[in-house]
Amino acid sequence: MQACKNIAQRSVNAENRFIDSVMEQFNFTQKEAEKILSVYKKHKLVKIDYVTGQFNLKDGRFWDRYPMENALEK
Repeated sequence: MQACKNIAQRSVNAENRFIDSVMEQFNFTQKEAEKILSVYKKHKLVKIDYVTGQFNLKDGRFWDRYPMENALEK
């Protein structure tokens, strides 16, 4: 049971790391960063690694302000 809790916590940590990074590097609000993450996950542009607790983008070009602004419009 503890292993499941650890995996869930790593997932949350990875998502929080994504949100914090977007807020810090691109000056989006927390709500905007959460929406960007939601859109990226919906379109499978970001993968949350539950084992390592990291996030990986499908393509580095999505780590730019322009695609993130486009994600906010969806």
